[in-house]
Amino acid sequence: MKSIGFNLKISNEKTNIIKALSRNISERLKKSSQKSCETIYKVFKYAIIIS
Repeated sequence: MKSIGFNLKISNEKTNIIKALSRNISERLKKSSQKSCETIYKVFKYAIIIS
């Protein structure tokens, strides 16, 4: 049981990280430029690696 709770906590933290990243991304998209689009791509690649 302990390990299940631990895994849930970890996946919850990952979800929070991804939520924070997507919030960041949507804000960046509003001020969109070529450079921010490249940054967003890198951030998403990182988010996929985490999850």
